[in-house]
Amino acid sequence: ISAVVPLPEHRSLMSAVDKLELTRAADRAGFRVPITWKPGDAVPQGVEGRVMVKPRLHSEPGARVLRRPVESVPDVASARDAVGRIEETGGAALLQEHVTGTLVAWSGLLDREGALVAALQQEACRTHPPGVGVTCRGITVAVSPDLTAKAVRLLGDLSWTGLAQMQFIVPEDRCPRLV
Repeated sequence: ISAVVPLPEHRSLMSAVDKLELTRAADRAGFRVPITWKPGDAVPQGVEGRVMVKPRLHSEPGARVLRRPVESVPDVASARDAVGRIEETGGAALLQEHVTGTLVAWSGLLDREGALVAALQQEACRTHPPGVGVTCRGITVAVSPDLTAKAVRLLGDLSWTGLAQMQFIVPEDRCPRLV
């Protein structure tokens, strides 16, 4: 039985799931992103309070874990243990400013030439865990033309085809941050 797998080539997929590569591509596409840096680098100016500690890759072939967690910690000084938990499984960690606001998801389907076939957008009414988790109750909203244009530009940069979903935090300034 032949099947069409709605995902891009492996190289494109790996670029998209690598949080550092995705952050760089998102910046090129015109998206705002949380301030991001590597452990050991100087803390960027403007970062205060809570910090997100994320694995660069949630997992990879041969890893000792199926999925490395993302953690929200009270401050940069508290990030060391969370970074260590990622590194002890062979992963690399990234640090990001903690952006608060509404969680928004944009989903799209791109054909084999990279043209957008369909798009959908939702806003979270509730997340789990509250304030840092995934949508556990959401509503479908009108698709933003600006978000869509940037998403198509980003996905084109990644040579993406098939299904795609991007998560954003929309803070009080109403300017979405790709997370």
